[in-house]
Amino acid sequence: MKRLVCVILAFVALSYSAESVGLKVSPAEFILHGVSPGKVYDIYRDTGVRITIYNDNDTDNVYLITSHRPSEAGKWEKGYLEIPDAGWLTFDSTEVKIPAHGQENVNLFLALPEGERYYNQNWVVTIGIMSKPASGISLGVYVRVRIETERKERIKEKPDGLIGVVPGTLVFQQNETRKYVTIYNNTANTGVYKIHPLNDGERVKTYLSAGFNPLPEISLLETEETVRIPAGGKRKIPVTLNLPDSGKSEEKPWEQVVFVEGNDITGFFRVRTIKKNEN
Repeated sequence: MKRLVCVILAFVALSYSAESVGLKVSPAEFILHGVSPGKVYDIYRDTGVRITIYNDNDTDNVYLITSHRPSEAGKWEKGYLEIPDAGWLTFDSTEVKIPAHGQENVNLFLALPEGERYYNQNWVVTIGIMSKPASGISLGVYVRVRIETERKERIKEKPDGLIGVVPGTLVFQQNETRKYVTIYNNTANTGVYKIHPLNDGERVKTYLSAGFNPLPEISLLETEETVRIPAGGKRKIPVTLNLPDSGKSEEKPWEQVVFVEGNDITGFFRVRTIKKNEN
């Protein structure tokens, strides 16, 4: 079982009313890596991360804390799927009273069901923090939590979701140049998928795992550009990484996100190198 890792992507979220800035929440967004199906996580105990709510109003306020699938609360990051059940994320309190200009912490708990299909998943769940309406305007903030479950090279059943990629992360050891991923089309229709690396310097920062640098040149990575997969089928494709010798002695290993983009749904996998002294 791998250690749970949390990467904070944005520290503060603000909510604006028509009259004032009355609510602040931190962090605004974070990623949990290595979540194991069948295990219950106390996220504060395991990572040191919890939600802090700041009441910047001149009056006391009561806030409601709820979990949602992201389609209930706007857009989310490309390549992540909606969590199957937002109820897997719970809180030590779903209602907190905060005095004027005060703050309160909320601890999070995550419990995924057991099952091979829940490995190699990339999900999003949204936390809603809303002032309890009494009269007038109700303030609200949404915090996005990305969940990347433990990676496995082989699983005993189809991965969950309309699209699946196994394994979710390819780790290239020294002198390795080729590995394979299997793409699953779990829809009822034949799918054509475009496979392409994330090539946007600013967006790369919002996907990059802690302890990694971006792959210096996208051209170092090669794979099929388009694959056609029948309904309910799968396709194994090669991924080639041609590293220069200098890449094996970098202070940090490299990482690249690769999208698998269908007409209506997109997944992704990560490609990583290791440091020279880790082999």
